Amino acid sequence: MSFYGQPKAITGLPLNTFHYIECGGNPSQRPDLDYSLFLPYLWRTYDLAELSFLSHILAFYSPSQYRAIDVSKLINEIKKELKKKKAFSFDEDLSKESGQTLLDVGSPYMKVEQSIDEEMRSRAFIYFDLVEFVFFTRRFYEPNSGIKATQTMAALASQFPRLYQTIHLRELEHIFPIAVFELDLFGHLGDIGGGEIELKDIVRAVPFLMTADNLIRSLVANNPSIFIEVVNLLVDAYARRIPLEVKIRIQEMLYTLCELGPRHAPTVRSIITKHNILAGLAVKIALKFCGDLVTFIDGALTTKPNWLNTQLLSQPQVVGMLQSRLFEILEKKLGEYPHPNQIDLSILLRIICGFAGVLNVQYKLTELQMCLSIIAYAKSERLVKLCLCFLLVCSEMLFCYSQVRMPSITLDALKQIVEQALRQLIRSEHSHLFLLFAVYFNTGQMNEIRDICQATVGMEIKIPNDGLEELRKIFTRNLFSNEFLAQRALSLEPSTFSNLGVSSDPEHLSLKCFYHLLKAKVFHNSNMDIRDWMTRQICGATIPVHERMGPLLQRYAESILDRDEKNPRQFSPITKIPEKELIRLFQEEMLEVTPAHVLMLMYVLYYNNRVEQLAATGFEISTDRQAYSAELMENIAIRRILSFAEMCGEGKAYREIYPELLILVATNYPEVFDIASFLEDEDRWKTKIWKHSKAEKLLFKQVIEQNVKAVMPHWLDKPEEALAVLIKLETIPPSDLYLSSRTIISSSLPRLLDLRSDKRILDSFVVIWEKLNHVNPHELAAMTLDALRIRAEEGEIEEYPQPLFLLNPVAFLNIEPHIFRCPPIYRIVIQILNFYLIGSRHRFQKDYHFGSPHLKKEFSEKHLRTFLDLQDCTMLLMLLRGCESTNWEDSQSFVLDEIRTLTCNYLHQVFIENSRLHKLVIYQGFDHKLLPIVVERVESMHVCMDYVPELVRHQDPETRNFGILIGSYICQKWPLRVTFAIAKDVMMPIMQDLITHIQPVEINETLHEIYRAAVRIAKVFPVLKKEVINILKDSQKIFSRNIDKSPYTNVLRDTTEMHRKIIDLRELLQEFLEEVETIPSTRSIDEMVMG
Repeated sequence: MSFYGQPKAITGLPLNTFHYIECGGNPSQRPDLDYSLFLPYLWRTYDLAELSFLSHILAFYSPSQYRAIDVSKLINEIKKELKKKKAFSFDEDLSKESGQTLLDVGSPYMKVEQSIDEEMRSRAFIYFDLVEFVFFTRRFYEPNSGIKATQTMAALASQFPRLYQTIHLRELEHIFPIAVFELDLFGHLGDIGGGEIELKDIVRAVPFLMTADNLIRSLVANNPSIFIEVVNLLVDAYARRIPLEVKIRIQEMLYTLCELGPRHAPTVRSIITKHNILAGLAVKIALKFCGDLVTFIDGALTTKPNWLNTQLLSQPQVVGMLQSRLFEILEKKLGEYPHPNQIDLSILLRIICGFAGVLNVQYKLTELQMCLSIIAYAKSERLVKLCLCFLLVCSEMLFCYSQVRMPSITLDALKQIVEQALRQLIRSEHSHLFLLFAVYFNTGQMNEIRDICQATVGMEIKIPNDGLEELRKIFTRNLFSNEFLAQRALSLEPSTFSNLGVSSDPEHLSLKCFYHLLKAKVFHNSNMDIRDWMTRQICGATIPVHERMGPLLQRYAESILDRDEKNPRQFSPITKIPEKELIRLFQEEMLEVTPAHVLMLMYVLYYNNRVEQLAATGFEISTDRQAYSAELMENIAIRRILSFAEMCGEGKAYREIYPELLILVATNYPEVFDIASFLEDEDRWKTKIWKHSKAEKLLFKQVIEQNVKAVMPHWLDKPEEALAVLIKLETIPPSDLYLSSRTIISSSLPRLLDLRSDKRILDSFVVIWEKLNHVNPHELAAMTLDALRIRAEEGEIEEYPQPLFLLNPVAFLNIEPHIFRCPPIYRIVIQILNFYLIGSRHRFQKDYHFGSPHLKKEFSEKHLRTFLDLQDCTMLLMLLRGCESTNWEDSQSFVLDEIRTLTCNYLHQVFIENSRLHKLVIYQGFDHKLLPIVVERVESMHVCMDYVPELVRHQDPETRNFGILIGSYICQKWPLRVTFAIAKDVMMPIMQDLITHIQPVEINETLHEIYRAAVRIAKVFPVLKKEVINILKDSQKIFSRNIDKSPYTNVLRDTTEMHRKIIDLRELLQEFLEEVETIPSTRSIDEMVMG
């Protein structure tokens, strides 16, 4: 049989003979074999006496016929002629005349030229042509040879007619192996140029001859050891840029070699497959010579589907042969008794799916019915999945029979057949697989179905859309209703799909299926609640938390607030997790953070956000679906949970959901984002912390509380013991230490506010407080302020509710005033104050934007901003009042100085974040004695100079005076052009007018400060010296009049006291005047600013 499946003209193919000779058999022992193809090998190997049984062949083909030539002289003549012609080209103008060879040009070169007959002479010519032919074709394989493939075949036929003439072809088959192996013509021509002629040059030349397959068979048959080498050389030649005709001959040659040596056929096929060529030939070899057709095709579809696809598409005859053979094998397998082999059926069905999906093979109806009959035998999970894939891949093919191929078969009838086949497959042991497909069909995820089908078959197969749509209808309408799907989905667990083998992440499939069913409102339409299922998944979650949990929690929170499609006034059947369960999870002693805490926090934040968004649109929310209470939200250890989620498992445990969790926390709790604390948290998590069991943690709590209660109330008497206990507490992990936080705070505060407190004890307490703050800043802040608040009655223990400080930070005003003389505790109070101001501002803004729409109608956003600014301003003024000096000793105290520095630093921080507070604070005013300190230590106070003109023009005397004073201090610290302009054009005229209309009853300390402010301005800006002197002198004139004649005498209650005040003021004015007059004059503002 030829390459294309047709019988060859040559008969009597000696298959057994080649195998016998290749294995070293003696021909004389098997005279019954046909040795006609192997004569050159036999002549070379055995004596003629041993070959006497071949007398009937030797009478026609005697060795002397081929050995009579003087080989040495022939080789010399060949060398001589080739050297003359070594520059010849394949171009027609340089080639010899048609029908001529080098022998025809001819000089005498053979001893037998006159003596031998014409047959011998012709044989010699063929030898010569073979040699020249190999040299000729070798150049074709050289890189950059410039040879055109279209000219090659014509040039060869023209220059070597004897090699292409029919009368010489049979002779050539015998001469060829003799020339190569016995006469070794090519082995003596290495010095001609271009290197020694090797076997590869000879093999590469053969495909250019018309009888290439017979020649290669003759060559290999007479030297069996080169079989595999010749195959590799032919495959290599096929990969070169050679004419298509030559490539076709190479295919025939390879097939001929497999006919010659069938036991080498698998090796030949392997070499072809390795080089990704000749897929059709590989299939034909498998069909004809190999017994592993099914295994070979199965492996090729797995590892080289594109190889088969691209090369078999153009060879329908080969595909048809293969298709017929496969169904013959399938029919035989189905007939096995008592049960067909499941593995064999799986492999065959996979190949059938691959052919339909990759090669687009169209099956006959009988073949499709044969495949459907496999379903009845499908027991293994693998075969069940492949049956389902077959229905998906071939569904369109089935349904087309009712429309195009066999109109007598109705579409409904075929649908019933397919539905019946599916019902056969859907059994309890395989229900999870079909549940997965049903979910995807129901939610329209056709790509997911394709992915599973491709993963099952193990190749990229095409699934037609029309057939897929018909199957979807069968699945959703007849097999899996919404109610059935919803009920089955509620039994899903992370491990449900673990044994299907369709995904390396079965938990992903479970969560994804549930998510898409929820998104498609399957549970809504089936009137089923998923709350218990969601609670079970949250509480049973493990780390690393799956990436699908975040979207699932969000969708669950949104579904709770969905309206019923049939009755818009009614909510969906899905309900929220009861708050009492969350309280039990979050507010009971949380010994350690678990995935349940992280995921439940995420769910609560998602839900409350959704409620707020809907409320902002006027959406009416029923009582049972209101947002979770502020009391619950403010008592969740958000900081601890967030830090745990960030660092657990080196950041990998919650990596998939942490970014979204961080956004939710930042949106709802901006106050917990304290950069310094987070950096400390990061360093702490880098240090390995010993993990304790629940029993050990409870024991630690008991021991800690006993020691704290025993020592801290008596720390003044036993400071060293108290310090030792606190230092020990510093070493305990924050999560374990927080269990005793209430005892630690209540036992330490307000006792540590005592002025006799040991600084070491205070510093240690601050360290412990910071550690506790990393866990739950909301609860700790409330506990701290509750311990510091002033109680109405001794022993009052009622605590402030947690949200109080967030909704009304002014409650801070009711705390112990002693905090203003204890810097370490004061630092904590400032941190808590900032925490609550940020939280309060956020919550009011959130309520305004996402609360009732009526609120926006009654109040504008500007009103809200003003209210929040006034709230912040009130708290800042409270801090400033705490910095006021109560006596002279206190004013000299380094403690008060530290308190003032802490306050000024915090003022600067707040002013930078909200510049509107500058104006509010100075309009409200504070103790004048603090002005030089505040201006000096708050780096952003220069902004207040912009408001000084407005202040000094104010009708209220106190506001005006405060503006003059603060303006003078700002000029003193920042002597700039802008401050000079305000001092000269605004402050000086106002001060002059103020002095002109001064009343004696207005003489007080503030008036003295105003005069000092004028002197201060003169010192900073000497160019204003004259204006200041005029103010002082005018004031002297007013108060130097005779008090007895003064028109103000009648209005004075105590003329003696007023007289004394005027005298004191006159003396003070004189001092100021003398001080100003000593100031050196400066002509330009540039000199003043530079100074």
